[in-house]
Amino acid sequence: THLSIPDHDTGAGARPLSLQAYNIHVNGVLHCRVRYSQLLGLHEQLRKEYGANVVPAFPPKKIFTLTPAEVEQRREQLEKYMQAGKLSSLPCSVPCGAARTSQGSPGV
Repeated sequence: THLSIPDHDTGAGARPLSLQAYNIHVNGVLHCRVRYSQLLGLHEQLRKEYGANVVPAFPPKKIFTLTPAEVEQRREQLEKYMQAGKLSSLPCSVPCGAARTSQGSPGV
């Protein structure tokens, strides 16, 4: 299974770059959109379940609104995190169940 985050979206009606949704693709197909906070929650859950020595380091949280360059850098770091940790092989890999609509299309 190949996980990637090829792009991201700014939340509708949000201040520019304040609400980012990262588009997670599984084997080249859009699976869902998730926020940084959802991925951070997954990271914390995985650390508790498998230990800090198994789970890779997570991209740091920023206090201020990200610039476009920082959003792109975070996207790249999140993609590397997911690929480095082989998260697709873990039972609770991507927290997208709540982020999908009934038609299977992504939601935020």
